[in-house]
Amino acid sequence: MLALALAIAALQPTVPPALEVERDPITDRVSALAVIRAPEGRLAIGCDPEEYGGLRLTVHSTRGWFARAEFVSRARQFTFRFDRARPVRVSWETSRRTAWVGSPRTASRMIARARTAQRLAIRARDFEGRQMDFLFDMTGARPLIDEAIGICTGAFVPTALQRR
Repeated sequence: MLALALAIAALQPTVPPALEVERDPITDRVSALAVIRAPEGRLAIGCDPEEYGGLRLTVHSTRGWFARAEFVSRARQFTFRFDRARPVRVSWETSRRTAWVGSPRTASRMIARARTAQRLAIRARDFEGRQMDFLFDMTGARPLIDEAIGICTGAFVPTALQRR
């Protein structure tokens, strides 16, 4: 199944990573995300100072709803793999077509690894128990990830958001 998904992904035209920056019109809070797209969905890496403990790693599915989180823990186990490293299972929180790493510490570690990776594979289950694979080409994402994190930490302010 993974080999078929890789073959299909190779045939799809790749969309370069993009930076999305927003300033809240009421609070002036800035959120910034480096967005990496794939046929299965999109990966957003960055931060929102008032959400997700600041740092944020989110997957949005275009193909189906994620399995509901466990009632007690509010988390679901997903497996991910950067490049050729060993697969790792971590807890993600889910809501319909969106899943995010719930732990700020885990998100921070994954973001650090995403900065140097060439590829990220994430395996999850949909609400009917079917396997969902997400394959993200991380080539060229590092400068955007660094910029998104820099914007939120105040290390970098894009010209378009500077106050006059």
